[in-house]
Amino acid sequence: MNATPRRVEHLQTDKGSVPVYTTAVVEQPWSSYSATDHAVWAQLFRRQRELLVGRAEDEFLRTQDAMGMGEERIPKFDDLNRMLRARTGWELVGVEGLLPELTFFEHPGGGAVFSTGSIGWAGSLWRPGVGYGNAIARLTGNVVRRFLDPTPFPPPPEAG
Repeated sequence: MNATPRRVEHLQTDKGSVPVYTTAVVEQPWSSYSATDHAVWAQLFRRQRELLVGRAEDEFLRTQDAMGMGEERIPKFDDLNRMLRARTGWELVGVEGLLPELTFFEHPGGGAVFSTGSIGWAGSLWRPGVGYGNAIARLTGNVVRRFLDPTPFPPPPEAG
């Protein structure tokens, strides 16, 4: 884990200044979660689980159960990661701060994060008249192809 999280408020790109809120991996603060935190998790988990039945694939729901994800407590990343690593080679990580609408950053060790915060992202992949020939679909395709490439990502630049 990066011992000294760095916060970059704005990143200058060819499209102008883009807000970036986090670039650091942090430990999940599980032991500091209060009874109220766990109660909020329980309420949200129950609500989402009820909505997912009949909408999400049964395999997704069975996997949640198999991983021990329930309303009893906020899941511990360490517990989930033991199963994830064994089955997929992937891990969950905590990040410092909040992720903006569109995030991409590299991590030491050759990994990277791509995240979209918009619920409309998936709905924007296909557009009437152009199909998948739009910027969102091209960007998503490029990201997926890069993540499928076994070449490690370059390490992130040092904070300056």
